Amino acid sequence: MTAEPTSITRAALDQRIRSEVADLDGDDLAWWYAHRVEPFVLPRWGLSPYAVAMSGEITLVFFDDRDAFGRYGSEPWKDSLVLYGNLADAVRCLATRDSMSRVLTETASLLLRLGIFERGDSCTKSCAMHVLGAFGPDAAVAVPKLIEIMSQEARTGGLKEEAVATLSKIGPGAAEAVPKLIEMAELDTANARGWCLKAFESIGPAAASAVPMLIDLLLRRTTVDPDPFYVPMAANALGNIGAIEALPALLEVLRETDEPDVACGVVQAIGKLGPEAAEAGPSLMVLALGEPGTNRFPEDADIREAAREALHRIGKPMPIDPPDPA
Repeated sequence: MTAEPTSITRAALDQRIRSEVADLDGDDLAWWYAHRVEPFVLPRWGLSPYAVAMSGEITLVFFDDRDAFGRYGSEPWKDSLVLYGNLADAVRCLATRDSMSRVLTETASLLLRLGIFERGDSCTKSCAMHVLGAFGPDAAVAVPKLIEIMSQEARTGGLKEEAVATLSKIGPGAAEAVPKLIEMAELDTANARGWCLKAFESIGPAAASAVPMLIDLLLRRTTVDPDPFYVPMAANALGNIGAIEALPALLEVLRETDEPDVACGVVQAIGKLGPEAAEAGPSLMVLALGEPGTNRFPEDADIREAAREALHRIGKPMPIDPPDPA
């Protein structure tokens, strides 16, 4: 680690951990021993907290500047910081969270074992998919069955679209469905293209094989319904996938669009590409400054804010006092 440690000493932190963990017992104490790590400094967004435990994408840390334990997920723009009164409270919360995740996964498996999708009527199947969607990533076990529903040739009364919508809530665990989602998005099967794009967005990098099709949607080059409605959705999916190869297409749309919603979506997508998208800096700076005469959206505060955030994320933050445009 290259970051400077926080001002609390390791001895003091270790003593605090021992003191507060003493309030735990049973499953909560077992969770702590299963997930604790030797404290180390974890630099992140200007902070240098000590990591003390890790579970999946969640890191439990001690913030010296706040004198509190807290947790965040793998992506700070998705997972807001949560602070706890003490370490015992944090462990109880995260142990409960992990236990709930196990219960949801078991329940999703039970829904499949009951044969709901084989024996139930359309209403029952629809209800089951709503439940699975509410489980989010814990419903990944149902992905093969959802693909099966999407692949049925017979009319399903909207169930294909609901299956895609459910996949969009599962996230990376739905990667197995990407080939079928590409097929449905290209043809707009069951009017489910919008949900397919949401699914690619939530699946993220594992949906990389969808990038060529998404670029066609972005540039409205598809043969089936090249509707501008899908442009910002395609941009968001490309950003979450991390498709740096889409940057020229994103910049082309940004140069040509007169739609604020499209411009904002494209700017956010460029920001998600990170430092590899540094060449977009000049275009983003124009939007961030919001100066009339150099900017097609000078009065749009959302675009200005999105551009400033994107500049930060590609490693080209605005100066504190931006120079006047030449």
